[in-house]
Amino acid sequence: MKTHPTQNAKQVTSQVSAIPPSTFIRTRHASSTGIDTTSIVRVKKAHTTCDKETGEVDIEWPENGRIDNGFIDKNIFASGATKHVYKLSIGSDHYVAKRFFEIGSDAEVSASENKDYLERELICLRTAGWFLAKFQTLAKERRIEFAGDVIVSEGFLVCEVGTPSPASSLLPLEEDAAVWLVEPRRTKSVQKFSGTMIHPHRNDKLGKTLAAFTHFVYEFSGEELVFADMQGSPMTIGGRDTLVIFDPMSHSHEADSGIGDHGNSSSERNDKGNNSDSSGEHDELDLSDE
Repeated sequence: MKTHPTQNAKQVTSQVSAIPPSTFIRTRHASSTGIDTTSIVRVKKAHTTCDKETGEVDIEWPENGRIDNGFIDKNIFASGATKHVYKLSIGSDHYVAKRFFEIGSDAEVSASENKDYLERELICLRTAGWFLAKFQTLAKERRIEFAGDVIVSEGFLVCEVGTPSPASSLLPLEEDAAVWLVEPRRTKSVQKFSGTMIHPHRNDKLGKTLAAFTHFVYEFSGEELVFADMQGSPMTIGGRDTLVIFDPMSHSHEADSGIGDHGNSSSERNDKGNNSDSSGEHDELDLSDE
């Protein structure tokens, strides 16, 4: 009697003890329409550093920096409340490129405004990575269990050289003005842990870790900064399930850290929301001195 292929597949599957969550995205080939969907771009990268001791971020645009060739899609890959995202390839590396289309004003976002707010976004991203490293080190020193497979996305800024691409939405005469925040291309799957002003309580280890991390940032920064809108993409990196944090938002005393910064009162309110559960008790993952 012949065994059906499906039955064989089920038998094989049952013998596999634990299959990790899949990050597979099937490549769908669109039929050619004869219309080019990408633009050739020449880009120059900004030089960004983050001080290991202080977390201070410095962004410089070298006048004679290296110019790389790439391709950027003309069509939007993804979009949020304030930024459009496009696919970008530089050499053999695949990225996403982000620009602002909304900053809370009625006018179109200018090239200089886009550059300014993207620089703030990168500062926030690099600062989050600095704080996360400090948080994880302290948790290990105090033997506190936490979700360790959490990282902050890499990112860098590039400026188009010459005539801006159609994706930039700039006029052809606005040469050397199209700036992008570039990050590695990831799955579109997103896990949200908090909003701009809302911080729902979570009992899982990952949720508790991110809530404790947010409170740690508030305390370690001398109550100058707190992160909000915490979200990440689940990825498999080095064979481990990892959450890659991206697009964090922050609140500061001066309300000048970027889009969505509501100032000092929001910093305090967001920290209180992250440091307590629905009954008002402190989160179990506490890094404060005994």
